[in-house]
Order: sequence, then structure tokens, then C-alpha cells
Amino acid sequence: VQLKFSHVLCIGCPTLHEAIMTSESPLQSFLLDLDHRYTQFSSQTTFQEFNLFNCHFFDRKSGQKNVQSFLKLSIGGKLAFFLDPPFGGLSNVISFTLDKLKTMAKPKLLLSPEIFWVFPYFLEKQLVEVCSSLSMLDYKIGYLNYPKSRNSKRGSHVRLFTTVSPQTVVLPAKEGYRFCEQCRRYSSQENKHCSKCKSCPSKDGRTYVHCDRCGICVKPDWVHCEVCLKCMPLSHDCSDASRVKVGCHVCGDSSHKRRDCPQKRTPAGKK
Repeated sequence: VQLKFSHVLCIGCPTLHEAIMTSESPLQSFLLDLDHRYTQFSSQTTFQEFNLFNCHFFDRKSGQKNVQSFLKLSIGGKLAFFLDPPFGGLSNVISFTLDKLKTMAKPKLLLSPEIFWVFPYFLEKQLVEVCSSLSMLDYKIGYLNYPKSRNSKRGSHVRLFTTVSPQTVVLPAKEGYRFCEQCRRYSSQENKHCSKCKSCPSKDGRTYVHCDRCGICVKPDWVHCEVCLKCMPLSHDCSDASRVKVGCHVCGDSSHKRRDCPQKRTPAGKK
């Protein structure tokens, strides 16, 4: 509501869908989820059984039709896709499904929907590779069913990635978030601004420290290694054997990574 959205397509996030549906907010929600049990509590106009990884509607007759009807209702408003997929799922496959859902919306909408994607911070590079318009917010997402995601010293490792400009997303001050005037966005309390890097660099819930020799901020338990010529964990092995290039897991060539391998298979329908 704060970002003036009128409609939210919730993909794999039933808790958010329920919160929207039971609130007094004018915000409208539609849930796509693999769990068929939600049919007991929702009508076909607010829920459809759906497989995110192949963009399959289990109700072939009304599934896609009901989603299109929901998207049509958002004309003149502002639409968001909010998804919380399994972290082990391939982000390029999920991105392909989002593109297909967007094509269902585009003929009827003036603007493309904004994306909110729940994913671990350490998969940021993988996610941005398939959707360069996404940026990671500092907001840590915890799960009620998984207390460890909320009670660890660093907080949850799960973050929120979005296509919305980070400076427009207000994070709660009571949870330790603050607005960084230099970055023009909200940061977590431990994510201190570095005047040399000109950013709030922390990713993992700790306060990073700047290494003048590397020219970047690094994790607080890392030190600059004279052998490796870069900052590494204290316990690392800097022998020649440990610094052999891993290379490609597809063809075994050490000159490139898997993502650049000419032998890598492209998902069906993705060109």
C-alpha cells in the first residue's frame, strides 16, 4: 500500500496473500501455489494450483483465464509480482516463468509489473545474471516455521530483491533499519557506510571493514594475504594446489565458468 500498488500476484507466498485478503486495505491479491490444499479456503477467483518451474496451471480450463481476469482488474492501478520460490530452484527457469506471466499481462497493461523476489543474499550474483533490473534490499526475511532464520546472530540470510527503486522502499526503524543519506536508500543497522567505497557494502549481516590494498570492503574476519595478494579467511590454504582454477563443471575446461560454456543446455523455450 505504501508503494501505491493496487494488485499483487502472490507466487508461492500464501502467508502474504492471507494477510492482504484479511486486511482492511483496498489491495487485491491472487495466489498461485503448488499446494492444492488452498482450494479448501479460496475460490478460483483468488487461487490457482500452479507449478512455478514449468508455468503449468493444474486447472487447464480456468487457471490461466482466472489469472488473466485478475490482471485485467489491475488496469489503471499498479501491479506487483511477489514470489518466494524454493531456494534450490534454478533462477533462470523461474525467470522464464515470470516472462510468460508478463506476456499474459502486457496486452492489457500500460506498465510492466514490478517484481519482488525472496532469495538468499549469497545467490545475488546468480539472480542478477538472469534479471539485471533486480537489486537487493537490506531487509532480512524470517520464517515463522523456521526459528533459526530469525534467531541467528547475523539474522536471516534471506533478502528481498526488487525492480522497484530501493530509495522508495521504506524499511522499519523499529527493526534497526536506517536511511543512508549518501546511498539514498535504507540499510540495516550493522551495514555502515564506507566513504572510500561510497556504499553500504555488507551483505551477510556483519559490519564489513575496508582494505586499502584491495580497494574494497571485506568481511570482518578476513585478512590481506601476501601470498594470494587479496583478502582471504584466516583459515584459508594459500598453497598453489588450493588456488587451481575450478573452471567449468559442464565440460571441465578451466578457461571458463559454467555460465559461459558453449555446451551448456538452454531451458526449453528460452532462446
